[in-house]
Amino acid sequence: MATSSYKKDVFEQLSKGAFICSNSSKLEVQKWYNYIDENFDTLYDYFNEINYILSPGDEYYHFTRPEQKVNITRKLEQAFRWIDIVDFRCL
Repeated sequence: MATSSYKKDVFEQLSKGAFICSNSSKLEVQKWYNYIDENFDTLYDYFNEINYILSPGDEYYHFTRPEQKVNITRKLEQAFRWIDIVDFRCL
């Protein structure tokens, strides 16, 4: 299988929110893991261009997406409101 096909397969798998693990029961997924492992820097830069961050874990890879600071601030404010509501009901 050509590496460009691996790149496509890796993207399709990771963009669904799945992981690519070294110990997968599927031989194809193990090949993708080895491909990523051997070409991590190149793939990181490639996927970063389309706003996906290739993130390594302990024997696995996954995609993350960068959060805008505005979104993080909004989510924290919402969490604090829920904490206040729950705290008020516990009194």
